[in-house]
Amino acid sequence: MRYAFIFLGIVLFAQPLTGFAQFTADYQTNVISSGVTSNWNGNYYVGDTTVGDVLLIETGGALILSSSGYGYVGNASGASNNVVLISGSGSLWKVPITLSVGGGSCNSLVVSNAGRLVTGWATIGFLNSSASNRVSVIGSGSVWTNSSAFSVGEYGGPETSFSSATEPASSIVPSRIWGDGNLEVTAVPSSRGMARSGQTRRT
Repeated sequence: MRYAFIFLGIVLFAQPLTGFAQFTADYQTNVISSGVTSNWNGNYYVGDTTVGDVLLIETGGALILSSSGYGYVGNASGASNNVVLISGSGSLWKVPITLSVGGGSCNSLVVSNAGRLVTGWATIGFLNSSASNRVSVIGSGSVWTNSSAFSVGEYGGPETSFSSATEPASSIVPSRIWGDGNLEVTAVPSSRGMARSGQTRRT
């Protein structure tokens, strides 16, 4: 049985991770760290219908979904302020099918400090209720590898965005940026970091 540790105030609970309900209430935190690899069978939801849930993949931790797995950050229209942070060398989230960020509002995913995100397809802002959702790739060695289509702001409200602040100034460039989508690419001092995709254009 796999377990996630849920921090609520100063109380620590060990909670089994099951199919659809990785996060069962608002303001929960799951941490995968210290070289631990979680091989997940099925879809993974960070904030399916909830608010303020956090997934931390850090210090070499890895979350690898099965070959049919989809990843969601803030899935339903009411899901908001859910966060995924992938940080540190060797830290990885692998989503073989589609990563969807922001069915609701103010959901975010950050890849930083040489973390890695690997996806098949990706979309930011995928419901009419979507607004102010964001994915960022920042820092030396941070990489997002996406092998197929990537769209920003196809549905929903304003301020849906993807940003990359790496060096060299290359990024996953969405195959379609819709009316409410926004793309920011900014070079910062570094020697290795980049995000890349099968849809890449140099900026």
